Amino acid sequence: MSAWAFVAGVLASNGVRLKRHYGLADPTGKNPLNAAALAKGRHKTDPENYRGLGYRTDPKERGRFVELFYLQAEKGAGIASGQVDLAIKKYHAKQAALEVLEAEGSDE
Repeated sequence: MSAWAFVAGVLASNGVRLKRHYGLADPTGKNPLNAAALAKGRHKTDPENYRGLGYRTDPKERGRFVELFYLQAEKGAGIASGQVDLAIKKYHAKQAALEVLEAEGSDE
């Protein structure tokens, strides 16, 4: 996954978080990505046929995963439903902030 690799690069200078991030790929865990939580992850703007986080590969999906992997690396406790929801909301909040900056810049 490109989002996982991107977050590994972002965390390269933070050894503790990078170790937590790499720990997610530990093969001893049965379901490190928590497929059930990802399948339920959705935003209010997602279409009805959206099957949850991880089924698509568009930039929006990658951005959501970047947020999720970054959150997971903060505590290293794995992926839970609450984190999936928070990551999706953080992604959309940042997108909205970027749209505001772009709109402010176009008024000049």
